[in-house]
Amino acid sequence: MNDLALYEIYDIVHIPFWQTIGFRIVCGVIAVLLLGILCVVIYGYYVRIKNKKALSWERALSRLTQLKQQPLIVAQDHKIFYFTLTNIMKTYFSDRYSLNVLPKTDAEFVALISQEKKIATDAITKLDTIFTDVSLVKFANKQAVRDKMIQDIDRGFAIVCETMPHENELEQGTRAT
Repeated sequence: MNDLALYEIYDIVHIPFWQTIGFRIVCGVIAVLLLGILCVVIYGYYVRIKNKKALSWERALSRLTQLKQQPLIVAQDHKIFYFTLTNIMKTYFSDRYSLNVLPKTDAEFVALISQEKKIATDAITKLDTIFTDVSLVKFANKQAVRDKMIQDIDRGFAIVCETMPHENELEQGTRAT
């Protein structure tokens, strides 16, 4: 009768790989890495958004300085000068005041900026002075006078300096965020 007893076959046990300790450790490491990557991406996005407004005037001043240093000899250089100057001004106001001015024409840009309450009237007057005869140089191949070009770029510097935020505005902006 003892011959009919069940034999021990339990020493042959298969454990699925997803139930092993090694697999759980690997999954934990992958989860921590993914969480770390997500944190780095979110932090980078936050810093980029925060610095975008804070650096818009610095980028504009840097580009104006580069433009002022370029030699302007032929009429084609004058066209490029005014295209670049208007692009710098439009990009600056687009970044600084979150306005959609890049696709606007020069006249539409000046009209839109004139309606903004946040911008000083002196800056608007200087901007209007820059953009008054620009279309003749840009599109009608009119020869620009070197002195007027220097005055226009100096007006560009003045506009950026007048409209960039002061320290108290920057502190209020960081407190709000």
